[in-house]
Amino acid sequence: MKLRIYIIKKQQLIWTAIILAIVIIAAILLISLKTKDTMNVINKTKSQKVDINNDGKMDTIITKIDEKTKEYSVDIIMKDGRSYSLVPDDKEIPTFGFYSDEWPMIVEARDINSDNKPEIILQSSDSNGPLLHVYKYENDKISRIFSGRYSIFGNIKNPVDNSDIIILGSKEKDSIKYTYYNSRFNLITPASSLTLGREALASFIDFVEAKDQTAFKSNVDDKYLSKVLKGTFLDSKLREVKYTKYTIPSQCTYFVRTNISNGNEKDIGMYLVTMNLTKFDNKSPEYTITNISRTK
Repeated sequence: MKLRIYIIKKQQLIWTAIILAIVIIAAILLISLKTKDTMNVINKTKSQKVDINNDGKMDTIITKIDEKTKEYSVDIIMKDGRSYSLVPDDKEIPTFGFYSDEWPMIVEARDINSDNKPEIILQSSDSNGPLLHVYKYENDKISRIFSGRYSIFGNIKNPVDNSDIIILGSKEKDSIKYTYYNSRFNLITPASSLTLGREALASFIDFVEAKDQTAFKSNVDDKYLSKVLKGTFLDSKLREVKYTKYTIPSQCTYFVRTNISNGNEKDIGMYLVTMNLTKFDNKSPEYTITNISRTK
């Protein structure tokens, strides 16, 4: 009889532990969904849940593709029923772009100015090239912060004072140009050493596009070269930056999208490219690519 009682209690303990583990995992997933950056590739009408106004309730970003024109439109439905339609820049870039199998839109929600509310970042294209639109929620309104033909986007903490810096970049021939803004979205000129490995990123892009093979191969381990498929650069995001104890950016990781040519068929290539600081000087620090992983 004592043995039977022991077995029943042990089973109860096991089931209690299982249920408790499920509850903990569910809570962790809910917290992570609320707090982490969210990024979606849009190849059809799609919705994603994001807490736009930091009220603890999940709102909805809806991205649609017009059946006839293939043009994108983006709406936000708040949890309380209010709705907003995002509007592109009527003068400079009057569109959010057009759907293409070769270059679908990416919609990302990310807090880029430390106000605990995520900005909405749209990366897409039209017949003239890359498009970037960034929107913010403030005072019960959705307003546009940036629009332009930028192919690279990122945000970091300023090594000098820990303030937010937003980075807009564009590929120009064999180099990359960065423009910097502060958390109030005003144009700034940071230290010239804040290159964030853009030369190494440019060499990776040139290798993808089969332009400069020698320079890239001499700076990258052969084991990574087989992971890189030839094609055309589309766009990129600066995903992570690590610093030395002297607050110098020592490691940068970029998410890079390319269009892969495979005969008559084309596909999207997605890479995480990590580069480390190998030589520092105040004007032109040098970075070397130390890891390339293909995510698609």
